[in-house]
Amino acid sequence: MKMNKIKINPFYILKFPKADRESKTTYLKKEKVEEIFKHLKSIIDKKSEYTKYKNVIFYIIFYFFIYHGLRISEIVCIKISDIDFKNEIPTIKIHGKGNFIGEHPL
Repeated sequence: MKMNKIKINPFYILKFPKADRESKTTYLKKEKVEEIFKHLKSIIDKKSEYTKYKNVIFYIIFYFFIYHGLRISEIVCIKISDIDFKNEIPTIKIHGKGNFIGEHPL
């Protein structure tokens, strides 16, 4: 077209598929959350102290995740340096979408 060899752009007749504007957000329903908590509580009473400790950690992480409505990607990005115990109420910095940084109480 720039060299005037073709009069019209042949790509004008192509129809490209439109992106689905309605993103289907998936989330855990209340019943599923209760089922997961019930399961976590049942496995905390394992014989080994290490296993019990590990299961309590899973319970705490999941509770924090659900209580604050965090995305998995936000939880994975948490570093020790994001936790601030110096204030009267300890907080944790969460790095969210779009470089958003939010502070949540512990």
